[in-house]
Amino acid sequence: MQTLIYKLFSLKEGEFKILALSCGFIFMLFSSYAILRPMRDALELEGGQEELKWLFLATFISCILASLLLMWLSGRIKRRFYTDCVFIFFALNLLIFYALMQVFAPHTPKFIWLSCVFYVWISVFNLFAFSSAWSLLADVFSK
Repeated sequence: MQTLIYKLFSLKEGEFKILALSCGFIFMLFSSYAILRPMRDALELEGGQEELKWLFLATFISCILASLLLMWLSGRIKRRFYTDCVFIFFALNLLIFYALMQVFAPHTPKFIWLSCVFYVWISVFNLFAFSSAWSLLADVFSK
């Protein structure tokens, strides 16, 4: 099986492991977003549909500000450390959101506010997690 894959993808000796790890990495990333997106959509309804236009605006502004911050950060630290920082930051954020959603009761103003922040955060997560992952893989693999 492994020989077939080496021939099919024109792999050199030892490249199969990094290819398998990369495929697993991208699979886990897409799986995480596939789990988080329905949660985002369900929580968005907490504030009512009239709030949706403000959530889109907040998402737009947050993505611009986060892009500027991460561009500045990427120029200051090493590339490998940057990618680690991005993924550790988002993993810690998920833990914080989980803890806060356990603390606040549903349908309260604080929970609705947290749901709105989560909605915007998912879009920022999507933008940076995927772009950082593809950037990392583009550095790992050459033509």
